[in-house]
Amino acid sequence: MKRLAVLLAAALLLAGCAAARRDVQVPEYPWDTTQQAVLQASPDAESADGTVQIESGALFGVPVQGITLTYSGGRLAGVVATVQAQDRETMLAALQKALGAPADSYAPAVQNALSSGFRVYISDEMAVPDAAFYWHTPQPLAETWTQEQQDAWTAALREHYEWENQAPTTAMVNGVEKEVYHADEAAEVYLENNYEAVISYHGQEGSDGLLIAACQLAPEGS
Repeated sequence: MKRLAVLLAAALLLAGCAAARRDVQVPEYPWDTTQQAVLQASPDAESADGTVQIESGALFGVPVQGITLTYSGGRLAGVVATVQAQDRETMLAALQKALGAPADSYAPAVQNALSSGFRVYISDEMAVPDAAFYWHTPQPLAETWTQEQQDAWTAALREHYEWENQAPTTAMVNGVEKEVYHADEAAEVYLENNYEAVISYHGQEGSDGLLIAACQLAPEGS
């Protein structure tokens, strides 16, 4: 679960979602769903600090528990829910019907959340047979964003993090040595290996699972 929390945090970095990428989304909560609309439709929902909590409902038409919607700048940025063990196969079938076959592999650039500087490493441990499934938009951010959008996104990072360009270093991540990229190079690696929208399912047969949907958008006005 710790790895999932790190993944979600990275996926929600400067979050939002492009209208042109609405195909990879949760049908019950499209990326243009406002927080106000959710609260009006779900009187029992609880809202605090940019999140909306719903006790139960359906995603992709399958019953789920503990739905959490995360908003950034007024835009829906993430949807997370628990899928009970008995609904696992139904959910996986619904995901494939809506999104197609899951990716054979998924290796995003993951931010070092404990660092005051902007640095990332490539994680190649995400897609796990029978345990972790991923769907994402077809092209990485480096190919779907204009150069102006990429520059604006990097400028926003510069304002938020310490920015020190240096040669790649290495670090141990879950017992594996990873190459770590810094500042400008880290931003390039992130854009080349991450996507506007990602939906994933985590959970082995016989256990409750976790459904995560996250999206990311270039700064508004770029």
